Amino acid sequence: MRIYRDLRVRSSKGEATVRALFDTGASFTVVRRDVAERIGHILPTGVKEVTLADGKTRLRVLGYIPISTVIEGAPVDDIAYVIEDLAEELIVGVKVMEFYDIKLDPSTNRVIVGR
Repeated sequence: MRIYRDLRVRSSKGEATVRALFDTGASFTVVRRDVAERIGHILPTGVKEVTLADGKTRLRVLGYIPISTVIEGAPVDDIAYVIEDLAEELIVGVKVMEFYDIKLDPSTNRVIVGR
C-alpha cells in the first residue's frame, strides 16, 4: 500500500519540505542523497545495502541521518538510510509506521497516527 504526503522534515543542518511516500512494502525509511545533504550530516552505518520489495534490486546505503517530522499533528522521529539515486525524495518504511501506530487508509487516502 502506498500513500503520498508532503512532509516538513528536519535534521542537523536544517529542514525541507519533501514529497514522502508511505510504503508498506519498505521495511526501513530511506532518503535520497540530495535531500539528506541539504538537511543533515550523513553519518556512517554498518548497513551497506538494502533490498527492494521485489527481492532482487539492491541499493547501496551511503549512511544515515536522524530525521524529525510531524505527521497528522503527531511528532515522529526516525533514522533514514541515505540512497544515491532513489526515485522518491523520502520513503517512510514499515518499522517507523509500526512504532508510531501509523495506519494507511487507501479508500480515503488518509494517514492515521495512533500515538
